[in-house]
Amino acid sequence: MRIPAIHKGFTLIELAMVLFILALVLGGLMSPLSSRLEQADREETKELLNQIKESLVGYTLVNGHLPCPDCPDGSVGYCGAIDTNDPADIADGHEDVVVDDVSHSYANRNDPLTVATCAVEVGYLPFATLGVPGDDAWDHRIIYSVDQEFADDDDGTTDTVDCSVSATLGISFEICAKGDITVVDVSNNNVATEVPALVYSLGKNGQNFGGTAPGSTAELRNWWTTAGDKKFTSDTYVQAAGSEYDDILIWIPPSMLMYRMVTAERLP
Repeated sequence: MRIPAIHKGFTLIELAMVLFILALVLGGLMSPLSSRLEQADREETKELLNQIKESLVGYTLVNGHLPCPDCPDGSVGYCGAIDTNDPADIADGHEDVVVDDVSHSYANRNDPLTVATCAVEVGYLPFATLGVPGDDAWDHRIIYSVDQEFADDDDGTTDTVDCSVSATLGISFEICAKGDITVVDVSNNNVATEVPALVYSLGKNGQNFGGTAPGSTAELRNWWTTAGDKKFTSDTYVQAAGSEYDDILIWIPPSMLMYRMVTAERLP
């Protein structure tokens, strides 16, 4: 008598259990992988910001002033004058300057008859002017803020209260000049004061000008609508919903800038 063959294989229930277990394993792997990738992007962006910081100092040593920001839009600061002159100049990677008078009309930095100042003090990094990359690891434009007294064509600073040293020919500021940028933590404690210039990334959840403002109070101070007060937040990375903070800030300490200017014999 023939014994019927027994066919062994997975039942639908067993197959479903295997797929469920695989899903759990893969899900457990994806979260750490995502975190590691974001951390790598953050380290890459920090390195880039430090390179930009050195480029800004180098630019200042050569030109006697910091560059002005690149207008992100024609509606901020005096960027309307830039937009009227040539809309292509908006967000093009080059610094944007206007005449340092009541009119604040379009100016050319190289015009010897014009005293130029910044069209805006918080804008995009003028990456083309500096010859550096302009985007962070998430392809968002890097933001740059500067005290215009360190970036104009006027020899010395107009801050006569804090600084009475005679102006140095061809240098926008003096050895005793103080910046107007303040960096605080999320509790509003000062981290750095009297900063002349700062560059930063809005992190993975950031957006370019015109995007949606962050829901986190910690990040809102660095957003376009509030950054005009020249006070910025720098703190530790936080993922908690409602309190997110992933911005990355690098600034030029005033003492460092002055030391480099004196060492290069650009300031007495």
